[in-house]
Amino acid sequence: MVMPIHQMTPKPTTGASQLAAEDHAGALETFERCESVYREAMGDASDELEAWRAGVRAEALRCLGRLEEAIELAERSVEVAARRELLWSLPLSYLALARVLADADRPGAMEALEKGAEVARGTGARVSLDSIEEARGEIVASATRSQ
Repeated sequence: MVMPIHQMTPKPTTGASQLAAEDHAGALETFERCESVYREAMGDASDELEAWRAGVRAEALRCLGRLEEAIELAERSVEVAARRELLWSLPLSYLALARVLADADRPGAMEALEKGAEVARGTGARVSLDSIEEARGEIVASATRSQ
């Protein structure tokens, strides 16, 4: 029996579920397989999900402690989303960047959150805005504990 293509290829939503379940290594593996399949099929062509894929991969890398790689990927996510005016993914890209900058104890986390919140408010992206505000609270609490 031949398996349909949609059952053979990895799905980014599987990786997102793994990330939410804190299976960070599994999520990263899934996201990287998704990216590989996409690149094999499409080459260097950009698509609407490129920024989102980079952002969630950055989140998985951050959770695995691979902060330098995560920063590079999160910055790329922001750059792609901003350049292509992907306003649905831009707040999430800023959120990924803010989290990894905070974890790496680098400046710019709060600024990234504010930029993400501004876009989310402007587009009515309540779920993204709620996630940004939650992250803001976590980052502030973490900074207060470490003082």
